[in-house]
Amino acid sequence: MTEIGKCSGNMPLSSDIEEKTSDVVENPATAFVHRFETRENKYIYDVNTMKIVRVTPVVWEIIGDFGILGKEEIFSKYRGQFSMAEISSACDEIAIAQRDKNLFLSNRPQVELTMTEDDIRQKLNNKRKILILLVTEDCNFRCCYCVYSGQYAGRHALSRRKMKWSIAKKGIDCYMQQSGSAKIRSIGFYGGEPLLNLPLIKKCVGYVKKSDRGKDIIFSITVNGSLLTGDAADFLASENFSIVVSIDGPREIHDRYRRYKNGLPTWQKVTSNIRAFLDKYPQYRTNDKLSFNMVMAPPLDIDILDKFLVSCDLFDRHIGVKAAFVDQVGSKISPTGKITGFDLLYKRFINNLAAGRINSDVSATAYRLQREMNEQDWLFFHKRFQIYQCHIHNHTILPERFCSLSTCVPGTQRTYLSIDGDYWPCERVPESEYMKIGDVENGLDIAKIKQLLSDWVDFTKDQCRYCWCLHTCKLGCWSNISDGEKPTGLLKKTACQGHRFRAHKLLVDYCTVLEKNPHALDYMENIMLS
Repeated sequence: MTEIGKCSGNMPLSSDIEEKTSDVVENPATAFVHRFETRENKYIYDVNTMKIVRVTPVVWEIIGDFGILGKEEIFSKYRGQFSMAEISSACDEIAIAQRDKNLFLSNRPQVELTMTEDDIRQKLNNKRKILILLVTEDCNFRCCYCVYSGQYAGRHALSRRKMKWSIAKKGIDCYMQQSGSAKIRSIGFYGGEPLLNLPLIKKCVGYVKKSDRGKDIIFSITVNGSLLTGDAADFLASENFSIVVSIDGPREIHDRYRRYKNGLPTWQKVTSNIRAFLDKYPQYRTNDKLSFNMVMAPPLDIDILDKFLVSCDLFDRHIGVKAAFVDQVGSKISPTGKITGFDLLYKRFINNLAAGRINSDVSATAYRLQREMNEQDWLFFHKRFQIYQCHIHNHTILPERFCSLSTCVPGTQRTYLSIDGDYWPCERVPESEYMKIGDVENGLDIAKIKQLLSDWVDFTKDQCRYCWCLHTCKLGCWSNISDGEKPTGLLKKTACQGHRFRAHKLLVDYCTVLEKNPHALDYMENIMLS
């Protein structure tokens, strides 16, 4: 029995690995573990300690009966598969591991929200990271898949409305008071196309910079690129803005959905503006302040995007890329066709990991999309002891009461302020009364935030108690389990099933990579978690 110390998402299993899995958590008296196997070895993931243990076939088989059946009953059940000596030795190994290493314990906590309103208030008063201002609902594009196209439930439609200074000022004042001790503080400008309200953006920046508390605040903006020129470009560069430009790929992919109001294509204008901007402000090629956001909508072959990111001169070493699938939550839009190539992209990723070709040089362009689409799940699992460590219990057992949120505390990570002065957890969630967490007149509603968190936990707490992903679950955004108005228990249970499926595959591939190259993931130690 060998502990795999560092062996310790959104990825399919590579095609050359056979999946065999059996969760042995149906009976509360059994060990709280998850079994999985690669082509070479059999493993047990121990939920209480978060450790992975390489075990013999006999231990792997009998672990589900240990603690339920007596030794003689185990002998009787498995004597056709293993010798008496093998079974006896396996039982002794499990008993010793329980006694000396706290492995294979049956502890399953009551899952509940342990966070109080005072805890939430303290987080909001000290750790708010990003305030996002919806400075305009207007846009000069009419992208077919846009969540503000009027085809999405729970989302406002594009209009000519713009945020008033009085709303922006109150939102900024509240944020400045509550974000003082946060390691990262940022104010973002969002639309529509936010540069259509450049005067308000300038006024906000000037106001923040006059405050002593505003000296270390980072300004960010998400734009479509068509107006990234002239006075707007000069202002953003002079204020050292972090700029995200939406670009979906090569011309034929980008222009399929991203068009002007009059239906004309946008690729040529966007890319020429970006090139001119980089020529005038070459520091944006080296300071990690420029990145691209790619929306992947069918029909699409991801392999085309992968090759495009490697070959196109726009994507320099320090220019980042974020890629996400088109939002389908509450959508009446049904893009035809399929998204293909994800399996191939993922297989390349794990092959490159095993070969040691992916390392701490995060600016390497050859593996950009592979890492963007796959690396975060691996990173969070690989560094799980750093992220989820319980200093009180020191991984020996799970506490009797356990809070597994697997999402953000609304208002702490991102706070989205609408034109009307209402707050939501972020720009992705439905703009519904259920998800509203306050307004600029009354501030963030602590009781409402606590109710949202209680609902999140209550949806699946009975299932969570017996789920092997309990300790490391990162189910994600509220929008992932929303019906367009509010999160539902049914959608969360469906999302949980998908998460467990992906998490099992991650375990299999994770250990397969480390079997081939024990140092393949050492580079992750140098990647900082925000």
